[in-house]
Amino acid sequence: MRFPLLFTALASGLLLNSCVPDSTSKTTAQLQERVKRLEEQLQENELQLTETEVAARETVALIRDRVQQLERSAAEGTSASGGVQEAIARQLELTQAQLMEFQGAINSLLELTHTGQNWIRFGLGYAGHAVARTPHGSFLVELRSQEPAKDGKGHVVKLRIGNSTSLTIHKFMLSGHFGAPPPEPKAGTAPAPETQREWESRLRPFEQSFTTVLPNASWKEVDLLLPAERLADLRFIRMRMEVERASLPEATESGPERLRIGLESKGGFILHTDHGSIIMALEGHRKTADGHELQVRFGNPLGLTVTRCTLQGRHGPEPPKIEAFSDFEKYRFALSEWQQRVRPFDLDVPGELLPFTWNPKTLKFPTKDPAELAFIECRLLVKNVSLRQP
Repeated sequence: MRFPLLFTALASGLLLNSCVPDSTSKTTAQLQERVKRLEEQLQENELQLTETEVAARETVALIRDRVQQLERSAAEGTSASGGVQEAIARQLELTQAQLMEFQGAINSLLELTHTGQNWIRFGLGYAGHAVARTPHGSFLVELRSQEPAKDGKGHVVKLRIGNSTSLTIHKFMLSGHFGAPPPEPKAGTAPAPETQREWESRLRPFEQSFTTVLPNASWKEVDLLLPAERLADLRFIRMRMEVERASLPEATESGPERLRIGLESKGGFILHTDHGSIIMALEGHRKTADGHELQVRFGNPLGLTVTRCTLQGRHGPEPPKIEAFSDFEKYRFALSEWQQRVRPFDLDVPGELLPFTWNPKTLKFPTKDPAELAFIECRLLVKNVSLRQP
């Protein structure tokens, strides 16, 4: 941030000679008035004292002291040589320019602290996306379009929200203001505080809660309804996002020791055990008189023979996907029903798993309905091993 450097430069420029001619009294009076306005502006904003603001206050105090010193010297009629007077005049001109820049920096600082860094802003014709920062992480917000509502009441602002976090968002809120764009200051000047306050007072607030699910690592389109009679009323939109309900991936997903597969899963899968990793691949399945048989192959890359092991876990129908529900309560109800249909299993793997080769095996499940094997979450427990004799 450039504010501390500006404070240092401004303070250095104010180290003036204490001898000031009468011709500078008018200039110092103008400086004194500007310093007074800066102090009032800082006092009007009840902000938490950040390191930058402390530097701002100290610099304003330094300006006040130096200008008062100039006024006292001028009032006493202290004389100075022509060269010194010219040097002081140049210093005063430089100080006025620095003070103007400093006032603009103070306005920017106060605006930043007042609105916070969580606001995002859009205007007509805005292209690209903005970043909404929340305690749950950052989200991308893209303005797609603005169009009148179908019932004629207000306008619909179509947004696309990108959830780059690992959370699934179930409920969130967008709140802020809309209206005319902020006033543009004249060249070389900063917006007057009263002009800024007047513009703020004319903005219209809004707040809308969404139960739309925002899946992690994906985009989702939402409609923001604003009570704006005309499209011109949406030339400026300022909003922030607040996450009200979120969740991490369900515990049914694969963990470091658990594998999640189904009857139609293809390829090889790794089962982590205390003795090392074993590879399992599904070869096929068939219905039997008393249940279902799964033909699998266990690949043993270890230098030991697994003489006894069991496959433990649970099986059931395909679990509900949270992306398919717009209402979190409906998803939670569907998940509860699904959990009641899940059944545990504990199967002995027949025979041995020989080292450095594939070992075909048949696993028998008691269910006859293949839909009840659409979800299989399992882990391999190695109970006995042996090594070859040297």
